[in-house]
Amino acid sequence: MRSRLQYLLLGAALALLAFGVTGPAALEVPAAHPVTPYGACVALAALAGAVLLDVAGKRYARVLPGGPRTAALFMLCGFVGARLLYCLLRLPYYMEVGFVHMLMTREGGFLLYGALSGVAAAAWLLTRGDRGSFAEAMDELTLPGLAVIALCRLAEGFAGEGLGDWVEEGFFCRLPFAAPNVYGEYQWALFIPEALAAVCIFAACRNEPTGEGRRAQRALTLYAACQIVLESLRMDGVLKIGFVRVSQVISAAALLVILLVRSRGNRPVAIAARVLLFGALVALVGGIEWALDKTPVSNVLLYLLMAAACAGMAWTVISARQNPGKPCE
Repeated sequence: MRSRLQYLLLGAALALLAFGVTGPAALEVPAAHPVTPYGACVALAALAGAVLLDVAGKRYARVLPGGPRTAALFMLCGFVGARLLYCLLRLPYYMEVGFVHMLMTREGGFLLYGALSGVAAAAWLLTRGDRGSFAEAMDELTLPGLAVIALCRLAEGFAGEGLGDWVEEGFFCRLPFAAPNVYGEYQWALFIPEALAAVCIFAACRNEPTGEGRRAQRALTLYAACQIVLESLRMDGVLKIGFVRVSQVISAAALLVILLVRSRGNRPVAIAARVLLFGALVALVGGIEWALDKTPVSNVLLYLLMAAACAGMAWTVISARQNPGKPCE
């Protein structure tokens, strides 16, 4: 009986994802169904991640409990986290239209970093807040999480999201270069390089030793650095505060937090030097964002410079090493 209840809970979580995760662009398609292709793909991606986590747990020593109940908890927490972060960042809007619209998830509005935060919160609960076990749990979740991200990014093609600038050259008006939006106009299919980035990070972290959260730190570092550039290229309904793209700010903040965590125990002067270098690179990216389409400098050159700056940010974080033998005073 208990096993049946767990599978019912998992089915309910999958149904919530399939029905609730969608966006305005997907609903603009005539005769939209209660479950859009995008929502169905997100649910299948979450199920694939749960299977991958369970298979990996049977091959190696695991910290997280297995089973459908754990998978359902991660799905629900990821869903709530993705929606909650979006609503918090758009709080003035919901104060104006009414807080009840926060529950109307089919109007769109989810953030990947919110989903990651929700999954991390679930891992913290399952490990009872034990610092060492939590770090190991995040390592266990890294590869399945990257697989889910890759599949969800590909699913954006069904939702009219993950699109870049408009494409005029006829040869490129096809996949994998471009995809039509809901109006039939072709735009660069950025959801494909975003998915490929997750796949490449999966490969880069596959042999990374687990324990102490090292695999999770490396994966998040590489993903955040890539996302700063890819987010800048997007021309769809990305969330902004003024001219600042929220996901870029969150990516930079995540990199800074990881840098500080990895630098624990080093001399204050060494930590300050890394933080200053990191800050200079962030400022460079901000300057490039301002210069795009506002200066005569080629955007291609500016994006190459941005990519180099983001690579430098990732190197600054990854090359940091904890030195527990010399604690900061």
